Amino acid sequence: MTNPRTLKLLIDLLFFTHIFMLLLIVIFHFLEIGELKFTENTNSGLINWVMTIFSSLSYVCFGIGLFFFRKTAHFFIINKSISLIVSASIRRAGVSFLAAGIINILLMLFTFIMKVTEGKMELVFGTDSVFSVFLLIVGVFLFLQSKTLEQAKEYQDEINLTV
Repeated sequence: MTNPRTLKLLIDLLFFTHIFMLLLIVIFHFLEIGELKFTENTNSGLINWVMTIFSSLSYVCFGIGLFFFRKTAHFFIINKSISLIVSASIRRAGVSFLAAGIINILLMLFTFIMKVTEGKMELVFGTDSVFSVFLLIVGVFLFLQSKTLEQAKEYQDEINLTV
C-alpha cells in the first residue's frame, strides 16, 4: 500500500460508514424502530444512562479522530506532509483516538465492577478490549508522530534559511 490515495480511500470508507451508522442509530431512535435495551440485572436506570452517554461519547471521539485522519491523508495526497497543519491534524486525531480508547476501557472497568458487586465474576478478553488497547496505541503513535512532524518542520525551516 504505497499509494496515499489507497489509504485515503480506506479512511474515507471507514469514516462514511461510521457516520452512516451513527445516523441510522439516531433515526431508528427517533422513529422508535428499535429500542434501547439495558441489561436486566442492573437495577439503576441512571447507571445505564451514564453508560449509554459514555458509549456515545466514545463513538463521537472515534468519529472525530477519523475526520482529522482523513484531513491528514488529504495533505499527504497533495504532498504537504511536512507542515504545521498536518501536525495539528495528526495530533487531534491521536488525542481523539486516545480519548475513545480511554473511555472504552473505563466503560469495561465500570461494567466489570458492576458485575463483581452483583456477585458475578466475569473476565472476558474479546474484541472490545483489544480494540480499546489498539485505539490507545494508535492515539499515542499519532501524537508522537505529530511531535516528529513539528520537529521536521523546524529543521526544514532552518535549512531553508541557511540556503
